[in-house]
Amino acid sequence: MKISSIQTEENPGGGESGRCSPVLKLIFYIALVFAPFAAAIAFIITYEEYSKHLVDKRKVLMVSLRMALVTLVFFLTVPTLLIWLFMK
Repeated sequence: MKISSIQTEENPGGGESGRCSPVLKLIFYIALVFAPFAAAIAFIITYEEYSKHLVDKRKVLMVSLRMALVTLVFFLTVPTLLIWLFMK
């Protein structure tokens, strides 16, 4: 009998259904830490480039914020989806 198949209070169904490997947790935590940095860098790069081509600073700011938001969502979603995929 496997130890992991024993039912406990934490995992009443037994098995490995609710567990996550330490490597996958590390990937998730790294994504949580570095995604805001990636978004900030995307904002700075976009702002610098668009400010050279567009005159309206409000439009430049809005485009840069949108790009930062897209970057943040991407770098938080992709690792989460990969973790979910590898958990199956």
